[in-house]
Amino acid sequence: MLFTAWLARFKRWAGIRTQTNMRQKLRRPTRKLAEQAERLEDRTLLAAVTVDTTADTIDGVTTSIANLIASPGTDGNISLREAIVAANNTAGADTISFDPSINGNTITLSIAGTSEDAAATGDLDITDALTITGNGRSSTIIDANGIDRVFHILADNVTISDMTVTGGDESQGAGLRIEQIAVLNNLLVEGSVTGGGIYMRNVDDQ
Repeated sequence: MLFTAWLARFKRWAGIRTQTNMRQKLRRPTRKLAEQAERLEDRTLLAAVTVDTTADTIDGVTTSIANLIASPGTDGNISLREAIVAANNTAGADTISFDPSINGNTITLSIAGTSEDAAATGDLDITDALTITGNGRSSTIIDANGIDRVFHILADNVTISDMTVTGGDESQGAGLRIEQIAVLNNLLVEGSVTGGGIYMRNVDDQ
């Protein structure tokens, strides 16, 4: 009788220990998954913006891409200049695309002014990692209109694809002046007023 009572108590004690161990084992992966989720939340996401007008305006809030999308200005549209300035002000690699509604309509630069590198006037200065993807050489056309070159690339990790750049007027790269590493894909550079289409500066000379 005493042995039977002791055996019953032992089984209850062993069952409690077993259940406790199982609960502890089940909790460990849950904590690991939570830690992994926290680490993923810290990753910087790419910011993307779409150009939906051919006007060369800069009346939106360009302190970041998120702010520009939220406050695009009185016209309610996002210009290529606004998108580039906002991308310059947004840390990390960003992307700019073009709404199909403006396909075939030339984006003509009209805000005159040279010798600044903030894309506020003249050429479109790129100072942070950026990918600009047009909708094809006949669909996305950027015309500098003789006021300056088209693009001035001052940052690494810049890619410009699927568009035509034309109408640049600058002796050192009427279409593009490249100061760092850049990738050009399916890009047509034509119609320069003066100067060669592309100028690549040796980074070691800076």
